[in-house]
Amino acid sequence: MRLDKLENESTDDAAGPVLAAAHVYQVGSARDEIARKFHVDAALIARMPGVLVVSTSGVGYDTVDVEACTDAGILVVNQAGGNREAVAEHALGMLIALSKRIPETNQ
Repeated sequence: MRLDKLENESTDDAAGPVLAAAHVYQVGSARDEIARKFHVDAALIARMPGVLVVSTSGVGYDTVDVEACTDAGILVVNQAGGNREAVAEHALGMLIALSKRIPETNQ
C-alpha cells in the first residue's frame, strides 16, 4: 500500500502516474482551494482507471461530479460531522467572547 500526495502545483507529468495507479482518491471539498484539474469529473476519472472510491474531506461534494462517479461505478463518500463538536464549542466560545466584549477589551 502506498500514499501519494498531489499538490495544486503538481505537474501533469508528476500527477499522471499517481492518478493512473490510484484505487482511492481523497479530495478537499472546498472548490476554491483545489486546483480545477484535480476536481473529480469525467476527465479526471478517465485518468484513474483503477479508482474504486472518491472521498471528500468535509460535508459537501463541490469538487466531485457525483453523477459521473456513479456512472463509472465509483463509490463517493465524505466525512460529514467529524468535527461537529469542535465547531459547536468554537461557536459557543465566540458567542461568549463577543457578548463579554473580550476581543475589544483585550486591545
